[in-house]
Amino acid sequence: MGIGLDLVRGLCINRNNHQKPTFHPLGDFLNPALALLGQGLKKSPIGQKLDFANHPYLCKGLKLIEHTRKRVFKKVI
Repeated sequence: MGIGLDLVRGLCINRNNHQKPTFHPLGDFLNPALALLGQGLKKSPIGQKLDFANHPYLCKGLKLIEHTRKRVFKKVI
């Protein structure tokens, strides 16, 4: 198993097939942030792409990151 998967599994304690985890700080941290974007963590299906069309400030940040990655990649080659 990957390190990330082990970390997430390590955050859930006291869980079996019939109950929700009693301690899951990752979900508790992400749910409010994603709710502000209209993408609740528990409500969105797995593998769903996030739609940033309604959040132009996020699109700008993502484009800046992509542009920076391309520029760094060209310098390496």
